[in-house]
Amino acid sequence: MTQQTKSPLKVALVLIGNELLSGKIQDSNGYYASKRLRGLGVELTRISIIPDQRPVIVREVSKLKADVDYLITSGGVGPTHDDITLEAVADACKTTTFLEPKLEGLIRRFFKDRTTAHHLKMAQIPVGSTLIDVGENTWPVVRIDNVFILPGVPEIFRAKFEAIASTFRSGKWFLRSVYLNVEEGMVATLLERLEDAFAVSVGSYPKWRNADHKVRVTIEGRAVEPVNEATAYLVEQIDAEQVVRVDEPVVED
Repeated sequence: MTQQTKSPLKVALVLIGNELLSGKIQDSNGYYASKRLRGLGVELTRISIIPDQRPVIVREVSKLKADVDYLITSGGVGPTHDDITLEAVADACKTTTFLEPKLEGLIRRFFKDRTTAHHLKMAQIPVGSTLIDVGENTWPVVRIDNVFILPGVPEIFRAKFEAIASTFRSGKWFLRSVYLNVEEGMVATLLERLEDAFAVSVGSYPKWRNADHKVRVTIEGRAVEPVNEATAYLVEQIDAEQVVRVDEPVVED
């Protein structure tokens, strides 16, 4: 059997905002980032949703940045009193903030004579940060160490994410699905054996209504051969009448 390819980069995502925890705003950044990162071959290890509280942000960023290759934060970079992500990330990186001249200039050009100290707060970034240009339509991404600090507004988050997406490219995941008319518990032992034998990741997702199958089994891995071999083995172990359909074999691009 072909061995697994190089391990993927590990990334974590921290979503910051009281509005997410109170239900005032429905998060979409976590879903968007998780799908895109998977497509880039990344292993997303955690999505945390935390409040606009400086000690909480510092604690979460400090822990996660040490555990992963890259950490992405979303939210808390605006001009209001509860936008404290930049200061908190600076604390987590054991530094302070400073008024970054390029960002200050961009803010002053945008707001002109309406510029206030609150607007300039958005240019107070951690000492040691670098700015990553994302084009003319939005301001640069702030990065310090392995932390990328992104805004919470979905449209801007996505634009900035796409500008840095190549940083996270880490091979590829290969996925096949098998749709079965069998109760999930009846194949639990088989799925466990499958994961161990072929070094793939196996998921099981039951359907309750309006579906032609009772459970969808996903088989995912970093190389083509183990995914295809594991899928074939699974189908062989199930009664033919219980197999509704099987995805086509995956192939190398």
